[in-house]
Amino acid sequence: MRVLVTGATGVSGRGVVERLNRAGHEVVAVARRPPLALPAGARFVGADVTDLAALTAAMDGCEVVCHLAPVSGTANVCAAMKRTGARRLVVASSALSDGANLGHVTDTAAAEQVVLDSGVEAVLARTGLVVGRNIDQPLALLAAPVIVAVKGVELRYQLLHHDDLGRFLAIACESGPPGVVDVAPPDALPLRQIAQLLGRKYVETSATRALKAIEFAWKHDLPGMDTTRLREVWGFECAWSTAEGVADLRRAVSGVSAVAGRRVEVPWRLRFPTHRPGPPVSTAANRWPDFGAPAGELDSPIPLAYPTVSRLGGPAPLAALTLSTHLQLLRAASRGMLDAFGGAPEVRRELGDAGAASIAHRLYVNDDVAYAVEHSGGRRRVVGRAYGREVDRIAGWAAESLEHAANPAACSDARLDAVLGRVLDDLAWFWAIAAIGAALGGDELGDLAHLLVSFPDGVSPNAAPAADLRDDGGHSRARMRAERVVRALAQALAALVRERADRLLVAGAVRDPADVAHLTWEELLVPPPDLTDLVKTRRAEQQRLAALVLPSTMSVNGSSGALTVR
Repeated sequence: MRVLVTGATGVSGRGVVERLNRAGHEVVAVARRPPLALPAGARFVGADVTDLAALTAAMDGCEVVCHLAPVSGTANVCAAMKRTGARRLVVASSALSDGANLGHVTDTAAAEQVVLDSGVEAVLARTGLVVGRNIDQPLALLAAPVIVAVKGVELRYQLLHHDDLGRFLAIACESGPPGVVDVAPPDALPLRQIAQLLGRKYVETSATRALKAIEFAWKHDLPGMDTTRLREVWGFECAWSTAEGVADLRRAVSGVSAVAGRRVEVPWRLRFPTHRPGPPVSTAANRWPDFGAPAGELDSPIPLAYPTVSRLGGPAPLAALTLSTHLQLLRAASRGMLDAFGGAPEVRRELGDAGAASIAHRLYVNDDVAYAVEHSGGRRRVVGRAYGREVDRIAGWAAESLEHAANPAACSDARLDAVLGRVLDDLAWFWAIAAIGAALGGDELGDLAHLLVSFPDGVSPNAAPAADLRDDGGHSRARMRAERVVRALAQALAALVRERADRLLVAGAVRDPADVAHLTWEELLVPPPDLTDLVKTRRAEQQRLAALVLPSTMSVNGSSGALTVR
């Protein structure tokens, strides 16, 4: 089925695009600006929902529309559906649309009426505030250094994790009864407890002295949502509670703050590398390496602006799950290093996304990342002074993830997928943190090969020796702790993957749990139907690539993609 998703580059849109793409649907991702990354197979169309002609052209051939763009384009979405014959609409609306918010009139209520009046088959998913680690622009209320409340007024929130929102919207695109449904976890937290979970200062002030605070309360004191229909009709349970979603949001607000409505980066904080599904989207010129044999299925192009790469780990090709997972981890580590040490935004984007590559299914890291970090200037000193404190602070959050992952067999399927995603993202963060520590000590990303782990068995694929670190009481001590956290998270992830493999075996999707080693990360979560043939093909591919001998350092040249050995 072909599905059009508006607002596809926002956190909700990315989640829906990722899940629909995993499920094998043809996804048309619509947004005004190109995404930083896009799942393989999804197609991006640059269009504004206020442009009816462009929207109609993008919607051609689509059966279902998931509308997550600003409500100002809702009428055009409905009109384009009538023109193209799209049969079903899924809309992310707001709990404020029921008019229960002290008479506060919102645009979302008017947008809902447009949908109802249009006569299209529609699911109106009403949500509260959306939280979680991959929020790009945290709500000013929750990102501010001080959370202000009105004395005598207890504001309570049902906060929805973006994982649960993406999962519900993807399900609603496929099937389910039309109509309004409240999508939220059952628990609601007072603002004071939310501030405690986020580590923010909580201040109460009188209503008479804070008119703006009262107006804010009118707009944000969300009515309690009735999730009976969500549970009983849809059979949907949120995998994240409000409290867990807020705790996860700490990652998104680590290193950023909201001051006077503006996003401000805190230079000494180690920021969370936001997960973006799929390979990076780049307009920079790149070439596929030509090493005299057909490239591997999962190989990556190399940008000509940053053409030199060095192998991380041993010379043998990696199986698909280990390879695809570590590409995510190493790209996150590259972005984390460049973000921490500063640099031009375009360099941070292009070079960070090109920080790791697969060549003949071996892992390579880009040499220019180390060069950019080495020439980072004054920001390096700021990061160095705070590094130990930051590792100690964030390691406590990783411990919570390890606790969530402690008993995989007890997780529901939805909960298992949620914990898999969180542990993977925390592992990516700690790869970045360990890489920052390595850079502070004069080492490079390539010096972390001893942290590689194969999945699902959890052993080292290359038997690379660990760096000779001595506890000098400074950066090395913090780096050693970061590496211990990387190892612990990697083992937790391997255990979660094994649980996932066991469930696939019970479901008849795989013949042997070890077969998941030949799936990509996305295929592990939603296996393709021809799994037996795919595993057989991947095993043969790995044997073919094992016969190739590649240099440890190489550069891609010009239009031919020919390799120069360094």
